[in-house]
This record gives sequence, structure tokens and C-alpha cells, in this order.
Amino acid sequence: MPLKADGSVWGALLSACKIHENETMIERIRQGLPNNAGVSIGTYALLSNAFALG
Repeated sequence: MPLKADGSVWGALLSACKIHENETMIERIRQGLPNNAGVSIGTYALLSNAFALG
């Protein structure tokens, strides 16, 4: 079942990438986030924290 990702989905994906240190996926998410209107400021903070670790 296709699903349009909202902020919760993006946040969960970013958290998983951060835990597993998947920098390639974090970069792909970063490139796609500006095009998604439903993303909260918290998701961008999580993205920033993920980049700070790498």
C-alpha cells in the first residue's frame, strides 16, 4: 500500500539512519525534504543532529 510520508515517517526514517550510521540515506533524505510540505521543524532538527554525528 503506497503511503505519502508525513513528518512522523521522515522522523522515524531519520532516527533509524542515525542509529545505523547510514550517511548515504541521510543525504538522500536531506535532498528530498525541502520538497515535502508536511515536515515539521523537529524533523529538520533531527536531520541537523544526524549530520553533526558524521
